[in-house]
Amino acid sequence: MDAKELKEVRFNDSEPTVVGLDKYVDILYSNLAEILNSDVLTPLNITMALLSTMQIIERFPKLKGKEKKEIVLHAIRKYVNHHPSSNSVDLNLIPSMIDTMVSLDKGEITIKINTESCLKCFGCS
Repeated sequence: MDAKELKEVRFNDSEPTVVGLDKYVDILYSNLAEILNSDVLTPLNITMALLSTMQIIERFPKLKGKEKKEIVLHAIRKYVNHHPSSNSVDLNLIPSMIDTMVSLDKGEITIKINTESCLKCFGCS
């Protein structure tokens, strides 16, 4: 089940008006459990799980960027705490992964390289 399907299953069309941050963490945690089929979070699936939770938290536009980041971090930590086999994931890397994904989404970082200037570096012009 992908993130779009989970949004349709879990969320109404309107954002909840009075919801504490813990409630958002619980929502993300539940969705994360579905995304991973309650399986272990590993270095192999952390990127997909993190990206999916970030897509889900975007459904709440009233939250600020820092709040969204903290909610995602707390949901990931909660999942790892409830699934001890997930301890192979280095949680210290998650904040920088989130920042990188946000920068990519905003177009602040590009993956494409200018092959013309790259070829000049190797004398292939």
